[in-house]
Amino acid sequence: MKIYYCFFYNFLCKFAVVCCLCFYAKVSYAWQGNINGQITDKDNKPVAATITVKGTKNSFYSGADGNFTLPPGFGSATLIVSGINIETTEKKLDNQQVNFTIVVQLKTVALDEVLVGNTGYQQIKPNELNGSVVVVNNKLLNQQTGTNILKRLDGVTSGLLFNTGKSNVNPQNTTNISIRGLSTINGPLDPLVVLDGFIYEGKIDNINPNDVENITVLKDASAASIWGARAGNGVIVITTKKGKFSQKMQVTGSATFLVSERPDLFSIKQVSNSDYIGFETDLFNRGYFDYRIDDPYLSLTPLTEILLQRRNGDITPADSAKFVGNLTAFDTRRDYEKYLYTNAHTKQYAVNLQGGSGNNVYSLGVGYEKTVGTLHDENKKLNIRFDNSYRPVKDLTISVGVYYTNGDSHSGAPQYGSILPGERSVPYYRLVNEDGSVNAVSTYLKTAFTDTAGGGKLLPWQYYPLTDYKSNTQVISNKELYSTIGIQYKLFSFLNIEVHHQYQEQQTMQSNVATMGSYFARNLINTFTQIDPATGVVTYEVPLGSIRNIDRAITRSQTFRTQLNFNKSFGVHGVTALGGFEVREAKQTGDNYTAFGYNADPLTSVAVDPVNPYPTIFGYEDYIPAGVFFTNTTYRFVSVYGNAAYNFKEKYSLMGSIRNDGSNIFGASINDRWRPLWSASAGWKLSEESWYRSKILPFLKARLSYGASGNVDLRKTALAVAQYATCSSVPFPFGRINSLNNPDLKWEKATQWNAAVDFATKNERVAGSLEVYRKIGKDLYGQTPYDYTAWGGTYEIVKNVANMRGTGFDINLNANVLKKNIKWSVNLLYSKNKSITTKYFSSDANDATRQLGGGSSIIPIVGMPMYGIVAYRWAGLDSSGNPQGYVNGQKSTNYTAILS
Repeated sequence: MKIYYCFFYNFLCKFAVVCCLCFYAKVSYAWQGNINGQITDKDNKPVAATITVKGTKNSFYSGADGNFTLPPGFGSATLIVSGINIETTEKKLDNQQVNFTIVVQLKTVALDEVLVGNTGYQQIKPNELNGSVVVVNNKLLNQQTGTNILKRLDGVTSGLLFNTGKSNVNPQNTTNISIRGLSTINGPLDPLVVLDGFIYEGKIDNINPNDVENITVLKDASAASIWGARAGNGVIVITTKKGKFSQKMQVTGSATFLVSERPDLFSIKQVSNSDYIGFETDLFNRGYFDYRIDDPYLSLTPLTEILLQRRNGDITPADSAKFVGNLTAFDTRRDYEKYLYTNAHTKQYAVNLQGGSGNNVYSLGVGYEKTVGTLHDENKKLNIRFDNSYRPVKDLTISVGVYYTNGDSHSGAPQYGSILPGERSVPYYRLVNEDGSVNAVSTYLKTAFTDTAGGGKLLPWQYYPLTDYKSNTQVISNKELYSTIGIQYKLFSFLNIEVHHQYQEQQTMQSNVATMGSYFARNLINTFTQIDPATGVVTYEVPLGSIRNIDRAITRSQTFRTQLNFNKSFGVHGVTALGGFEVREAKQTGDNYTAFGYNADPLTSVAVDPVNPYPTIFGYEDYIPAGVFFTNTTYRFVSVYGNAAYNFKEKYSLMGSIRNDGSNIFGASINDRWRPLWSASAGWKLSEESWYRSKILPFLKARLSYGASGNVDLRKTALAVAQYATCSSVPFPFGRINSLNNPDLKWEKATQWNAAVDFATKNERVAGSLEVYRKIGKDLYGQTPYDYTAWGGTYEIVKNVANMRGTGFDINLNANVLKKNIKWSVNLLYSKNKSITTKYFSSDANDATRQLGGGSSIIPIVGMPMYGIVAYRWAGLDSSGNPQGYVNGQKSTNYTAILS
């Protein structure tokens, strides 16, 4: 019995020891070793996510490879896996697991809802950047109609403004768009437009909206600085549609018919005819028109003609009152709406094919459109686009793209307000007489002169606005070829190299043909017609027949770019970088000539003498405008650039870029030819912090950026510019300096800092951002006093001497009211900007009266907005009905003192 007892006792002891050892081994295993995990989707692809230990503040992060490591002590924890694009998942661990995988489900997001933009150098997601970037996807672009792709940005993104009613004489301004106000005073105001990664030099109308996948707007200097010295006004990056590898062929087509009502000319109130006629009569009685009355050639308004005839006794007061009554009762807008304006319509047709296999991807688009405007003008355009990418081996991709445009436009009737009888905008002239005949309008020459000049031997000299446009036509033909070729090779999984070349050629020919039925041709022929007073023989120095003017312009540009791209994750660290260099050349050539006595069939013309002056019917000598003009301009740019981004735990991010641009248009100094530019930014996802517990705003991110970009006016150069011609008095060539050499000329510079907060409520029911910014323009082009004794051309010269400052904020709110079967979203955009001149050295830079007017152009006054409007303080009317102003704080009618 004792033996059995001892055996049983020993067995229990050993069993207890074994259990203790097993328990100890299990406990020590749970606490002494790390636990490795990976996050994947159902296709076993790695997913970046946030891993939180349930019930604690401990959080871990998986990199792009999905891997993460838990320290000892969490072997039996419950993990919560969450991320922007995944469904939240819980995973209960047991102490036996050393390596495990958590499979998560990706959020179902429609393809057109994935916002992926393009800076022109790399694809980006706006929520991963610290700069101010907006991506407008294809769906949002197609909510608006029209043939101009940039006009579809109106009202869909904050900080971008269409400057309606503003004018600027710089030929580089074609879009009339500003991003976050102004960055220059006298330089070009347009943002830089980029098409598929390269600067676009052509007409925006050549881009078919049906070919565009998305548009990325780079608003602040941090985002735009990658484009360097030409990005001071912001950057608009247009990306066209592309196919995808292993995608079945997709065919889409569209046919659109748009109808626009003719403008309602009566929708904008204007002064009544009776009030206008009363005002014009008062001016006549005060002698305001006497200088035109005394001039034998200058035309008069219809009312002035009547009042003059009455004053001279040519008509009775009763007839005068009758004629004036007829003018009072008639409104010119009636004739324009009845005879000239019509409903406009546009026809658009588009077909797109795209798809791809495992090693080849293609995209083909064809579009045609025709527009008939409200004034019978016509526009036609054909677009053909082809893109193809091919992978001959695994890591090598070769891509080519061709975009061809062929279009032409035909002029139409004159718009309301463009015809000025007596060189004044009057509201009572007729296009058609009461008897139905076409009415003649005297815009420049007096009727009494044109009816009698030449004793009846001249051509009819009347101008008929209703029919004249049919005899004076303009046709603009435009052809453009935009092509790219690129090679991308993956050196390693995290590093690839790209080599790209872009070529663009745009040919524009403008042909104006004025037949003998046009006022332009008859006026020029009559002006130089010689009539022998003795014999009455008529000599036409400008030959009878049509006058045809041809203006041709060709723009050729090409860019070569080499770039390295790096993208790698190291645990909780992520690094993305790129670097490269590019060279660019843009060459513009053109010619202009005029043919006289032109006939289309048979194709003939008559030579004229453009060198010697000829007597005119007005008694002075002048030259026949028949010269031939040529232009040839070449711009070259060289750039070296780099961009890098660092991300830690998908929570903190730092970004920076640097670029050095050089050009051939600036001075002898190397420092002036080159402009180094840089930017830096930081982002912080506060909602990823363990201490962040807000259920109202589960997503919250703060961003801060600062950067420098530039601006350049391609018309300016540090070298002297001369114009060559042949002397009229002696047959020798001569040169005249139009622009003095300016060796100190350099790039303009624009800096901007931006602070922003992005937020979203649960399920993104409400999301948005608030951004505040400050822009500083330095070394801007501005007029400054110059020693004119050194060169008599002018007493001022343009140098980099001006400064400006802009401040503002952007608010963007998006609310998804309904997200189920019926979707209803609301978007609120609000922006405010103020741009003022802070330094300017022109002699009248402090004269605020220069901003009297409508504020339609930039007038730099130190301390005032550049589109400012100034008015004299109004003091009402005195007892006699005279307008009053203020002099030294007192009401006054001393207008000289008020204006001084």
